[in-house]
Amino acid sequence: MQISDQYIKYNINQLKLEITNLRNDLQKSGSSEAYEAEKKHLLMVKATIKYLKETGRITAAGKSDNIKQLAAGSEKNGVQEKKDNTKLSTSIIICMALCVITGVLIMGSLIEVNGYDISFLRLLDGVGNLTALSGSSTGTGVMSLLGFLCFLQWACAAVYFYAVFKFYRRKDSAPIYLAAALVISIFLILWIISNSFNSSMGDDGWGYSFIRAELTGQAWISLLTACGAAIAYYNSRTVDYRLGINPEERDGIIKEIPVSNYYPWENIRFINLVLEKTDHTSLHLVYRLADGIRERGQRNGWEKDIIVKTDIIFRAHGEKYILSDNMFYLDWKNVSGNSQKMTLDELPFSINEIDKIEVIIKTTEAPNGVKRELSKVYAVSGMNSAELARYRSESGVPEAVCRKEKTAEEWLCTCGLVNDRSNALCANCGLGQ
Repeated sequence: MQISDQYIKYNINQLKLEITNLRNDLQKSGSSEAYEAEKKHLLMVKATIKYLKETGRITAAGKSDNIKQLAAGSEKNGVQEKKDNTKLSTSIIICMALCVITGVLIMGSLIEVNGYDISFLRLLDGVGNLTALSGSSTGTGVMSLLGFLCFLQWACAAVYFYAVFKFYRRKDSAPIYLAAALVISIFLILWIISNSFNSSMGDDGWGYSFIRAELTGQAWISLLTACGAAIAYYNSRTVDYRLGINPEERDGIIKEIPVSNYYPWENIRFINLVLEKTDHTSLHLVYRLADGIRERGQRNGWEKDIIVKTDIIFRAHGEKYILSDNMFYLDWKNVSGNSQKMTLDELPFSINEIDKIEVIIKTTEAPNGVKRELSKVYAVSGMNSAELARYRSESGVPEAVCRKEKTAEEWLCTCGLVNDRSNALCANCGLGQ
């Protein structure tokens, strides 16, 4: 589809105006290097628009009488309400229980000296009395180390309770592995201490030890429950399967679908749409921001998120569906990330029936309050979502927005921008031609 110049927002004159304004802005801040880099990027955009226009891959979003409306969950104060009704699986409940048990046990006494428990709550009294009893420099050093380990035990317990909180919020809880490693380390250190302590006391007493240290039953149980929690979490799918729970019923269906259009002249790019279907259907967008946004935000003291208003167009089994006026809040501090989730009221087609996803950016609002309305023009990859997913897999470029192409004078990178043939590497993403 050929688009006339009046529909293209970033034409040559406007690019020159952008460069002039940028020069004035950056010269005031004394950042000539940033200005030159941005000028180079804008010239790439100019060449890209020309190339895509000549190849018929710049198009305008048009209205269609046959498009069907989709509805998302209710909004409150302009922010999408989110409610995760996913049930906790049996394996996760087991992990939570083992984490709680380990957290409680690890706060207690893991070692005793002559029947006297050494723990955080009895630390001052215990260490003072036993150090006096030991009457040796070795005993004093060992007891000081035990005091440090008591504090470390409570830090370990805090990690376990944090893991339980993340499980409750239906999120991954990788800290459980860190906590297990800490418990094992503490146990080994205490075991070494007890042996060396007994040995040194025996040497000081000519073979007879007045004071003996040994691990408590609580220490052994906490070691077992810590390892059990980590193993149960790592093999959660296997645990659920052996308990007769179908992993797909447990986790639902999660599918990443490539977005088949993009805006080479914008600093915002949506890479994938992720659909999650459990007892309800939710979606979120995977996005990438231009590297310079973070520096710009820090320079200008931004405190809020970037707000983007979009239409999402689904193509499934020959029909078009639209989810209109979606507000997404993007954290400019991270160049890539996930938007917040939206819950769909209804999805009248299967996730696997989706052929193509397009995300039409309507407005953007910077953290400083500057709001822009975009013209209804965008670039297309020339592939549907399934073809784009296959190309990403074959090329090894997970964020590719189009195929790599070459002409006599220039080449189109998988990031969607055009480079001169003399450039071996893409000036935007660094990939080679």
